[in-house]
Amino acid sequence: MYRSFGDDLASYIQKVAPKTATISLDSNTVTAANLELLKKLASADIVDASACISQVHRDGDAAQTGILRSCADVAAHKFKGARGATAPGVPEWKVALRGYTAAVERASKYPEGDENHSPLDSSFTVFGSGRILSAHAHSVASNRIMRDGELVQICCCTPTLFGHDMCFDRPIAVGPKELPEDVLKVVNAAHEASTAAWKVVRA
Repeated sequence: MYRSFGDDLASYIQKVAPKTATISLDSNTVTAANLELLKKLASADIVDASACISQVHRDGDAAQTGILRSCADVAAHKFKGARGATAPGVPEWKVALRGYTAAVERASKYPEGDENHSPLDSSFTVFGSGRILSAHAHSVASNRIMRDGELVQICCCTPTLFGHDMCFDRPIAVGPKELPEDVLKVVNAAHEASTAAWKVVRA
C-alpha cells in the first residue's frame, strides 16, 4: 500500500524520471485513483501492459514465485491466528482481529526497511460461525458469540503483499464437541469435491 497518491506521487515521478516517455498500465486493475493520476502525467504516453503482465504471471519467474510464496506464508499465519483464537464463548470479531494482527505481523517481516510499503494492506478476516453465517459467502465478523460444536468458516482472502494476493477458505469446528451430522455431511461433501478438483488441476 503506497502512502502517497495523486499530486504527491505525480510529483515524485516527475522528479526522479522527468523525461519519462511511456507509462505502462495494467488495464485489468485500473481504478478511479489511477485515472486521476494519469491526468497529472498527461505528457507521458500511456500504454496497456495487461497482456505482458498476464504473461509474466503465467511464466512464473523466480522473483514472482518468491513473492507468491511470501503471500502464502502471510495467509497461513492469518489462518493460524484466527484458528488459535476460535473457542466457545468468544465473539467473532475478536477472532477476525487476531487473524488480521497475525497477518500484519508476518507481512511486516518482508518489506523490512522499505519505507514506501505498509504491512497494514492485509485487510480484515472474513469470518462467520453457526449454521447460518458459516454458510454465507464472505460473512463479516460480528458480535455473535461462538458456541461449542458449531462450524466456523474462515476465509483468508485478503492478505496482500507487494500487490499480490494469496487466499484460501477453511472450515473448522468450535470446541471439542462433534459437529451435527447434517453439517458434517456438507463439510465432507465439500472436502471430497475440493479433493477431486485438485486431482484434475494437478493431472
